[in-house]
Amino acid sequence: MLLTRRSFLASSAAFATAAPAYAAAGLYRSDPARTGCPVTSGLPHLTGARWSYKLGGRQHCTPALGDGLLVSGLNVYQDLFALDAETGKPRWTFRTGNVASPPTIAKGLVYFGSGDVRELDRGLFLAVDLKTGQERWRLTTGKIESKSPLVVDDLVYLASENLTLYALDAHSGRVAWKFAFALPHYLVIGHTAPAYADGTLYFGGSGLKLDGTGTFAALFALDARTGALKWQFSPRSRPNVRSDDRLQDMVAVSGGVVYGKSDNYLFAVDAGTGRQRWIFKAPRAITVPAVNPSRAYVGCFDGHVYGLDSATGAIVDRIPLAGYCDTAPVVVGDILYLAVGANGTQHESWLTAIDIPSRQVLWRFQPESSRGWSFVSPLVTDGRVYAGAYTGMYCLA
Repeated sequence: MLLTRRSFLASSAAFATAAPAYAAAGLYRSDPARTGCPVTSGLPHLTGARWSYKLGGRQHCTPALGDGLLVSGLNVYQDLFALDAETGKPRWTFRTGNVASPPTIAKGLVYFGSGDVRELDRGLFLAVDLKTGQERWRLTTGKIESKSPLVVDDLVYLASENLTLYALDAHSGRVAWKFAFALPHYLVIGHTAPAYADGTLYFGGSGLKLDGTGTFAALFALDARTGALKWQFSPRSRPNVRSDDRLQDMVAVSGGVVYGKSDNYLFAVDAGTGRQRWIFKAPRAITVPAVNPSRAYVGCFDGHVYGLDSATGAIVDRIPLAGYCDTAPVVVGDILYLAVGANGTQHESWLTAIDIPSRQVLWRFQPESSRGWSFVSPLVTDGRVYAGAYTGMYCLA
């Protein structure tokens, strides 16, 4: 574990003046716009693990935090579970077939996708009580739901694997409206979780032409209250993308720009008009970006994090890593948090904090067992980092 002294408060305050005035620890990627840049205090100096908890299975999703409870899920025939955020002691579990999406906490409820990997047509979207873990309502979608839901005001949005984006009443689960994003003459092969900014929902979908002659990628902008389509975008310089080069994971919005990821490409689109601003091509596959009004940070499997100018897409920083980027980065103040994987293996990584201006590693963390660990993207809030690593959960302080 490497510790480095630095001045944090001044740089954090300077960043906060340009960042959104909210932080939502109960939402994957920190806020409705999915920026990955929460406005909170980070962890520039690591003392160690405040607590750790051994899980009964593998987790593949970033936890959510609300009302003192840390909620995450286990993959393959396992549970949704809640831990006391102060002590790491278990509070409740909810038995389900498979928790495939990062949970969202809002309105005193936990929203998440589930399903049974043995019966692929038995997918569910559920809401359970945050305090008790008791089910409140469910929507049967027929698919294992793998995208993180989004809650804004009184609606919860789900980009379902059944090729429909749902707007549901957050309290009752009643369908307010839905938008089918299956494209004519195309088989949808992928889509993203939704993001929200200024009354508009943004998400991406990709399709394979039924006759096999081409593929298609698109970003959609919908009115968040009615579901009416505002605009649809396809990258101008890449009208066709390979089936393994589709719009993936989720989009992010900041400073009037919508960012979409496609294998080793990052697209920047005007949020109001749907017009392309720029495309960045990385040497290898990239992660979901962390974005603020002036920068977009993407981790790359070539062993770097690239800082891009939000106006032009030009590289303004190239931060070297001691391995490949293993998770989507999180930026708090001028500290970058991510997992760095060991070259040559997909199953060993270190949670790492890097000072962006100096590119210096502030600290690294790995559980005592040095083999078989792969982190999910960390949750950074209030001077702590909650890190899930396969079969363990850790609170770092």
